[in-house]
Amino acid sequence: MGSHGVASVTVDETDPRDPKALCDRCGNKGTVVRAERHEPAPLILRYCGACWPAADEELQQRQRDEQKLWQTANREWNEMRRQGSPAAPEPPPLPAPWSVASRSWHDARRFIELITQRANGGMAATPEQLAEIATEIAAKANEMDGPMPPDVQAFIRKHLPPST
Repeated sequence: MGSHGVASVTVDETDPRDPKALCDRCGNKGTVVRAERHEPAPLILRYCGACWPAADEELQQRQRDEQKLWQTANREWNEMRRQGSPAAPEPPPLPAPWSVASRSWHDARRFIELITQRANGGMAATPEQLAEIATEIAAKANEMDGPMPPDVQAFIRKHLPPST
């Protein structure tokens, strides 16, 4: 009896930049990130570039906490079901999924960090995959919030294929 589930969501992939929207953290006008909790009544949060790194950490912690609560409830449900208890007719609902659309370098940097590490002994990204990612990041640079950070520039220089 594992503690997993599947959710299907429709993600809004439109540009998250909104010069008129107010940041849900500081209240300043102009946002570069849209975070959406996919529920029957969706929760949509917007953040400016300065607030996003801290807000991202808070949202990730919130998701980890919700997942732990669900795992505990699911274990209890499985135990009641294993014991034949009629009090466990339905499994606990999965936590609502989130999606994030961002034009923040914070997210590009986190992504580069993730793909350049071998997680749990897994396979490393291939040079071809890294070149494709470098190409995509370079192509989106003019849509991002602010100048490209030096570590992102270094990643692109290292992995961008030569022009043909």
